[in-house]
Amino acid sequence: MQAVLFLHGRGPKPAADALRQQWLESVPTLKAVDSEGRLPVGMVYWADVAQEIEPRREDVDWVAGHLVGRAFLEVDGKPGLGHDDSAGPNIGRGSAESLVYDLANYFREDPALREAVRTRVREAIQHVAEHVDNILLIAHELGGVVAYEVLTHRRYMPGGGEFIDLGDATRAKVSLVTMGTPLGWVYDAELTGYVRRSSKTYPRALQSWLNVFDERDPMATPPFMADPTLADEYSTFEHNAEDHQVENGALMPNSVYGYLATEPVSGRIEAFLDASGLVPTSSSST
Repeated sequence: MQAVLFLHGRGPKPAADALRQQWLESVPTLKAVDSEGRLPVGMVYWADVAQEIEPRREDVDWVAGHLVGRAFLEVDGKPGLGHDDSAGPNIGRGSAESLVYDLANYFREDPALREAVRTRVREAIQHVAEHVDNILLIAHELGGVVAYEVLTHRRYMPGGGEFIDLGDATRAKVSLVTMGTPLGWVYDAELTGYVRRSSKTYPRALQSWLNVFDERDPMATPPFMADPTLADEYSTFEHNAEDHQVENGALMPNSVYGYLATEPVSGRIEAFLDASGLVPTSSSST
């Protein structure tokens, strides 16, 4: 048996069920199979955890300066990463403050939020893995960082905890899709001076890894510091990351809905369904 898990990114979000349905609307084939009840499709939700923990003011100020303020959030003079169409028309659009707040909070020296979020995600994956053989994990922007850390048993200094290696914790095979993720740069940016990548660790539970990005997406390619590709970092591993540059057709180039509709992502989802023998029969797939 197979399952698909969505892992959202930063920023305020609607309720988990509503967010899950919004993601499904961008993938008609997956929506059809889900509506037929033939494949579990879940949203791994952590927005509520992030809202419960606030960063220190000094962390926010430091990250704001490090990311060159609003330049990080503009694409052709228009709001970039602060735009979050999943949260509604009036939440965080074009707001440099909201982006800096979320990054500073996740990469804070006190690992409380990182531990809480990663625990939520790890437990959700493990729960599903008790019942299925294969999982397709689809993660957006900061959610891709969380997925990577959970799958690779990341350790941080100082104060970082130890986390269960998912490769030892489940028999299920995981295929990963990351969309607009900062994985290409965030560990090398010395975001707070203590979060660094000590090695190019590959998630050994993975069967495949598709990484898609729009070069205009300021989360994947912030000014002055970004290489959005991952394949060159993991070329010695059996299941290397597969990079695809795409054109996000949504209003803003970091939109999850635009990424979900791109050919590489929709094609990977359809291939997963096909390999599972799941071909939608309802008219909603057309």
